[in-house]
Amino acid sequence: MIPDHEKVTARLRTIVSNTKNRIASLQEISHLLNSAGGCRWVGLYDVDDAAGLVKNIVWSGPERARVSCFPHYKRFDQRGNLRPQIN
Repeated sequence: MIPDHEKVTARLRTIVSNTKNRIASLQEISHLLNSAGGCRWVGLYDVDDAAGLVKNIVWSGPERARVSCFPHYKRFDQRGNLRPQIN
């Protein structure tokens, strides 16, 4: 199913302009992206440059992230395995 991008974009605008707390808004966004994209799992992350960490804050899917916090110099491959980033 191809999502109606205008509807998804409009819904995203509504969510981010709301005065709800940040985590609740991000959780709603992860659910929206998951359903609109037909994904198995969607996660949203904070990047803490000072600490050099990437932290999972919300997700939409059958289970939480296998790795909820990892060094910023690593990335996930297509299977969800943590690998060093090669530039």
